[in-house]
Amino acid sequence: MATELQNVNERWGVSSSDTHPSPVELKLFSLSDYLKTAIACAEYELEDGAITASVPGVIGFYSEGDTQEEARANLLDAVEGNILIALQMGWDIPQLPGVEIKTEIVSFDSP
Repeated sequence: MATELQNVNERWGVSSSDTHPSPVELKLFSLSDYLKTAIACAEYELEDGAITASVPGVIGFYSEGDTQEEARANLLDAVEGNILIALQMGWDIPQLPGVEIKTEIVSFDSP
């Protein structure tokens, strides 16, 4: 794992002095599987002339469109955007049925 991080750091131009020595929490899951599951769980409704799409029980996983296809595409963008923000902010990722999200705490030794 340390070698993989070192390779990533080198690729992005991060020196070892730039890395944070405290433990880091990693969330390990397939974003593609997560998005597919969210869309499979989605519910669609006609509201005020627009189609709304949402993933039940998950705040922020909501969109709308003129057609079901447009609402679905917008929902996909909303889910992906919410997940990326959650990862950047260190927030929990909402659980979806059948999607395993593993958390791993890793520490990096200072050189």
